[in-house]
Amino acid sequence: MTGAKKPLGRPPTLISEHTAFLIEYYDKHVDAVLFEARDALYEQFTDISITLSGLHKHLVDKAGLTLKKLDKLPLARVTEKTLDKRAELITRWNNDSEFDFEKRCVFIDEAGFNLHICRNFGRSKKGTPARAVVSTQRGVSVTILGAICELGVINVSLRKPQAVQSSKKRKRSNGTTVLNGRIGTRTEHFIEFLNKVMDVLDENGMKGRYLVMDNAPIHTNKSIEQLIEHRGYKCAYLAPYSPFLNPIEEFWSKVKQNVRRDRLSENDQLTPRITEAVKRVTKNDCIGWIKHAHSFFDACLEKKVL
Repeated sequence: MTGAKKPLGRPPTLISEHTAFLIEYYDKHVDAVLFEARDALYEQFTDISITLSGLHKHLVDKAGLTLKKLDKLPLARVTEKTLDKRAELITRWNNDSEFDFEKRCVFIDEAGFNLHICRNFGRSKKGTPARAVVSTQRGVSVTILGAICELGVINVSLRKPQAVQSSKKRKRSNGTTVLNGRIGTRTEHFIEFLNKVMDVLDENGMKGRYLVMDNAPIHTNKSIEQLIEHRGYKCAYLAPYSPFLNPIEEFWSKVKQNVRRDRLSENDQLTPRITEAVKRVTKNDCIGWIKHAHSFFDACLEKKVL
């Protein structure tokens, strides 16, 4: 009678019990390096020994834990106060019978662009860094105000900062005043943009929608809320440190990605490039981004760190 065949090779150093420990350990210590994880493993299980390369292989193959760029969250984003505010906001929205995140909201925000915007990734030979020479001068920046909903892009407005006189006036030899200050987007610019957005909504029978914005000072000026309500719309401010609840963040990401696709030269005009990038955003893009932001509601109610 032939006996059962023995498995080839030596038995694995780490078993499912060790895998479960490592998964739980990295849930609590996401930035731990290999030797720290191994030390914790040795402290819990005194009868094992494993090389760092062997531990790395086990983490990837058995625990499904891969090395990624660390997403660093501001401390204020994970405080109990912030988590409470998010839960309160979602509860209030859920209890509002007129509020529909996916069908009755317009998402508004602004983002900055400059001529030297470039890709974050590149290619090079193995063992060599991928390096690109970039200008240390940012060049003229452009602020783009945007508004999207489930039907697509409602409106965008591009604005270059204007020169203003310095508080300390300095005269050139010819007697002219030197202008060495700049101003970006101010409340009056934002009000002008909001009026244009609401004009588009009026023309398309979308009166009564909620205008969703973060709590930046430019958005929370009392005159902003008064204007929106006077025009027959409603304000909906996001909880602090909650960019994932605003679908327009992904809109900016796609627009910047499209601007980066072709290298910008000093002779390029940034504004036309941004305009073309915005045109590539589709209705389905907007629907997907809104649904993705909506998917965080339950986690907010459960006060999870996001």
